[in-house]
Amino acid sequence: MPDAHEQQLQSLIADVAAQTLSFPVLKTLCRARSAGLSLDAHHFEMIALSFGRKAEAVAKLDLFVAGLLTPSESGDLQLCEGLSCRGRGASELHEFILPRLHSGHGIERIDCLDNCQGGPSMAFNGLLYSGAAEDLSRDERSWRYGQGA
Repeated sequence: MPDAHEQQLQSLIADVAAQTLSFPVLKTLCRARSAGLSLDAHHFEMIALSFGRKAEAVAKLDLFVAGLLTPSESGDLQLCEGLSCRGRGASELHEFILPRLHSGHGIERIDCLDNCQGGPSMAFNGLLYSGAAEDLSRDERSWRYGQGA
């Protein structure tokens, strides 16, 4: 029988699944962290199975989310506002993540993060979030971080 912690996570997963088709893993992780739930490999597996993802990808995304929601990492969140990302749900993504973003992080709105096929996109601390597949990749484009082309 699941413990109270696991039941709370199951409830969050069910709630997100019932409400949305967009960014369910990101939304579940943000809501779980905001509720003070600590997540481990078993919980990542639960989330992954619920939304057809791999547990390793969920764990990686959780680290990204933790950086956005806590003061432990510095840096600006870069939000893509390009035409392709807007057409793929950037407004919904921004409306969800911005109220949860820790106040110590800046926000930089970018005309295009050059990840149109994977958008909507956002970048933070060298990682690029691709909303289409809800995955992360290393952001190797130095121009995004003021290091020139």
